[in-house]
Amino acid sequence: MFQFQLNGEALWRWREVCGQPNTVFALLQLSIVPLGYRLTEPAEERVGSALAETIRRFWRKNQHIKSTTKRKQMRAETWIKLGVKPEEIEESPKDVLAHLIEENNNLREIVGGKGGRSLQLNAAKTSPLWK
Repeated sequence: MFQFQLNGEALWRWREVCGQPNTVFALLQLSIVPLGYRLTEPAEERVGSALAETIRRFWRKNQHIKSTTKRKQMRAETWIKLGVKPEEIEESPKDVLAHLIEENNNLREIVGGKGGRSLQLNAAKTSPLWK
């Protein structure tokens, strides 16, 4: 799993673009290139959207704090981690959702076919008529 760790101060500076996942991805890309890393373009939608949502949540939490000193303290002490599985980087959120729906349907078939019957048998064994 690939993990990005960002300081609250960086999140605070990027708050103006939290509704623009493509811009958030571009900012992330610019900040990691000097470190020797580069994300591929297919990761733009997935990583950009996840990071934009994280920034939005952090910004909202920070807005509820009345004290300026406590806001600054929160920005200085907060670190967020964003984890992305390598196989999911090139998938869009729609692709991941379709995969999860398919997996859920398969599990329902298994439970409906085999599990349903064993539940009926167990219920019959506990019935007062089972003697």
